[in-house]
Amino acid sequence: MHEQMIWLPPRAVGFRELCEACEDEHPELAGSAAATVSGSLRLDEERGWATCGRGHTMRVLRMHAAMPAGALR
Repeated sequence: MHEQMIWLPPRAVGFRELCEACEDEHPELAGSAAATVSGSLRLDEERGWATCGRGHTMRVLRMHAAMPAGALR
């Protein structure tokens, strides 16, 4: 499994995202609330970590307003 990353817009503090590892391991959970992770990142923080209910970790990164188009690909 590749490293999971959550990208937050410059002024966002909260997030709710699907956990790709949960969906890969349990296809029946695809798109369901059971395969999500939620959390927050203070505005003065650039990075953090989130963990889903099944223990998969994700890196949380804040995007910068000056990031060029396509930088996340």
